[in-house]
Amino acid sequence: MIKYIKILKIACILLFIIFSSCGEDRTAQNISLPSTPIISAHSRWAVVKIDYLRIRAKPAADSEMLSSTGMGAVVRIISQTENKELLGQEQDYWYQIEDQGVRGWVFGAHLDFFNSRSEAQNHAKELQ
Repeated sequence: MIKYIKILKIACILLFIIFSSCGEDRTAQNISLPSTPIISAHSRWAVVKIDYLRIRAKPAADSEMLSSTGMGAVVRIISQTENKELLGQEQDYWYQIEDQGVRGWVFGAHLDFFNSRSEAQNHAKELQ
């Protein structure tokens, strides 16, 4: 019996909303949305250009190491940090990558970037 009373209350509320909104002439208002920054509309790829590259859990040099990869590895770029960081004597972004099922962060100074996987693979062959 209590279930039916709850359902009846909900039905009454819905009917009130439907009938109270009838008959009003509402015009659409202009809504402005903030712009959304996009790295690119398509996948970006990179090739590792050093012998040993640590893949980290967070975009920081002291973050936990998840895995590593080496020279000539082709990785997919997922995202990048908003600001560049100084690491050693190099300033660059941190990039979130995917390499053989592992997702993590690497410092951009150790990568060469490409717009397609095939371009990256061709470059990787030159490094090996």
